[in-house]
Amino acid sequence: WTAVDPLIAALGSEEELRTTAVTALSRIGNMAIDPLITASRDMSSADRREYSVRALGAIKPHKDDVTQALIDRLEDPVILVRDAAADSLVIIGKYYLQTIQELARALSDPQKPEELHVQIAEIFGKLSQKMRDEELRPSDYLIKQAVGSLISSMAFGPNVQKAAVEALVQFDAWALSPVIAALAHPNPEVRNGALKVAVALKKISIPKTIEKLRNGSSLEQSQAASALIEMGATAVPELIRALRNWPQDKVERLVPILAVVKPPPFESLLWVLTDPNKPSAQSAAQKVFTAM
Repeated sequence: WTAVDPLIAALGSEEELRTTAVTALSRIGNMAIDPLITASRDMSSADRREYSVRALGAIKPHKDDVTQALIDRLEDPVILVRDAAADSLVIIGKYYLQTIQELARALSDPQKPEELHVQIAEIFGKLSQKMRDEELRPSDYLIKQAVGSLISSMAFGPNVQKAAVEALVQFDAWALSPVIAALAHPNPEVRNGALKVAVALKKISIPKTIEKLRNGSSLEQSQAASALIEMGATAVPELIRALRNWPQDKVERLVPILAVVKPPPFESLLWVLTDPNKPSAQSAAQKVFTAM
């Protein structure tokens, strides 16, 4: 395609020409992809690298190797190139499951550098926010891959955990079930990160967890109990509400949780003990005090 070469060359020119070239190359489409990938690796021109990755993000549909080319540029020495690659990955991530899969694989790889893990976590957060802004629901595959890799990455140190927590909060209710399950994760750093997400989303996470304790399978009840203990004082108001309102055959499930939650909810339990209209709750509260 004879028009591609001069357009690629223009990516290293002044800004107006670069912007025009990006638009033209995106219209050319797939025939421009291979030259753009080559240009994205041109270490003699940061401008050419930056605008080539912007053009790659604007081409739809794209080849599978575009995703890897963009991920490679997340480790570029120039921040403008890294930011452009992240922007393009957010754009194409809405449409291509291969992009989500490759990002999740890189985020889950403990051999990758911390800076790359942080960038990918931020990309997932921006992708979730973009889909919410555009009133799009992510596919179950996107949620499973992105959320799963974000949760596992919380074991990679405080900086990665912070970025992963912020991204998971952006996923909001979409991330809730795996986050609740992660509160029982064997790795303490993952549990700590999951707890931060659950607390940030407490308006939905605590009621949903308590509902699993009440009506879930045996496994779900066990996971919910562990999660509520991890949540501690944050969960106490809802636990006390359940203590007062659940039927006798269910309320016993709350006793071992309230007996070990920190700090102990003495005042709330004493309030329950003084309510003669809730005999089953009184009985359960007495058992909590005995078990403390």
